[in-house]
Amino acid sequence: MFVEIGNRKNRENDKHDQIMAPFMHKLSAYFRYISWSSSHIIYPKPLEGYEEDFKNLIKEIGGYGGRAITSGGDYGIDYFTAEKLYRIAFNINNIWYFHDKMHPCRLTWDNRTHSDEYISKELKEINPIYLKDVISVDLVAKVSGEFYTDVYQPIENETYKHEAYQEHYKRQTTLVAGFVCFVLFLLSIMLFVKLPTILLQIGTLLVILMLVASLLMLAVNIRTQIKCWNKIIEYMEKHKPKAFKDHVTRIWKKIKKSVESVFSFLLSKMVVVGLLLSIWAILSIEIDLIPKIQIGFSDATIKGLNKVFLALAYSYLAGVIIFWFTVVFPRFLYRRKMKPIVEQNIKNIGSYLHNMLLDFCVGDGDNIRNPKLDDLEDCKDLLVSGDWSKTTVVPSNAGMRRQEAFVKIYKDMQSFIDIFVNDYKGVLTTKQLLVLEEIRHSGLGSLLEFSGSMTTDYTDYGKEAIANMFCEIVMNYNKLTA
Repeated sequence: MFVEIGNRKNRENDKHDQIMAPFMHKLSAYFRYISWSSSHIIYPKPLEGYEEDFKNLIKEIGGYGGRAITSGGDYGIDYFTAEKLYRIAFNINNIWYFHDKMHPCRLTWDNRTHSDEYISKELKEINPIYLKDVISVDLVAKVSGEFYTDVYQPIENETYKHEAYQEHYKRQTTLVAGFVCFVLFLLSIMLFVKLPTILLQIGTLLVILMLVASLLMLAVNIRTQIKCWNKIIEYMEKHKPKAFKDHVTRIWKKIKKSVESVFSFLLSKMVVVGLLLSIWAILSIEIDLIPKIQIGFSDATIKGLNKVFLALAYSYLAGVIIFWFTVVFPRFLYRRKMKPIVEQNIKNIGSYLHNMLLDFCVGDGDNIRNPKLDDLEDCKDLLVSGDWSKTTVVPSNAGMRRQEAFVKIYKDMQSFIDIFVNDYKGVLTTKQLLVLEEIRHSGLGSLLEFSGSMTTDYTDYGKEAIANMFCEIVMNYNKLTA
């Protein structure tokens, strides 16, 4: 049951990947197109209702494009939930809608910004037919409206269906796991306690019902299963008193959380223990290499128990072998293949942190003071003693003040980590994911002034607070590279 449910889940994932990979490529290209176009659009003053709505949507959608440009790649197929993707697509269509309601359209296109090459490149990825059109505000609205109707709507149901299927496969796996635990518990009791016949009959009946339920999971169409599940939930929601329902929900969440924590802790240990017990049963019963445990049952009972143990041992060994070849070994090869890419992305995070300090380096030539990230005291002193209002001399941040450059690089790093975690979460270890979450959700952002024109210097207290928070991020980064 486990293997078949896993195979069905993998087939669903492969089908979803084939459908969503081209869509996410076009969506990422559209995001980048809007980001490049946003610098060309000139808005009148004062803004009217539709014009302000249009500007806000361009800014919001362009933000996704900015992160895609920074990362140098596309968004992953699982980056957005179905509901989030629907809201984004709805806003994309509203770009066309608000533009269509402008009578007349007072927005103009600034050709002084030289990014037509990038715009044409992204338009080609969305649909090459747009290359024959004149690049303008009207084209932004046209591409947005057609993207919603021609690109998003054909796959809209696929996203919701995939999430429903994945959730139901998870329920199926949990249910089968519960059945397996019950059967093992029943066999364990039979090993040490002589049960009355009526209890054995009840237990056997329950096991048969569980087997039938498991077979029905494979026989009945999954859409029918989901519909039945939703009807059961709807019925329970409708007929349960609210106080009782809330109380049951709280208890269920506590039980579920406790079971999940215990199960996740014991899972790897249980596999090893089960494997050792299976080998022990085979060596002692089948091959007679290991002495058997003496128990005071009849020979017929002992012979029956030995048959049960051997059957369980062979079944468990077969399951472990199949699981190892179908899941563990391919995952090991994939992680080994992706390890250099993960290490390079981690180094890129270090480059962002180093660039945040680069504007504060002092000295000339060989005497330049350029601290290493493992020297936290030097990093802190450099930030505390620096003149934050001074204009940076780093070419990539030319024309910015140090404050603006520091904030810009920090935001770019957060966007990079977002995409990195989403694209490689199947490869990253639990420790790496936790550390990356610490870096991504650092309190440094709340200490910085996200303002477009920062002309005043931070106070000494503000500098020290930012420096301390920066050092915490560096400490977490050093855990990744340790």
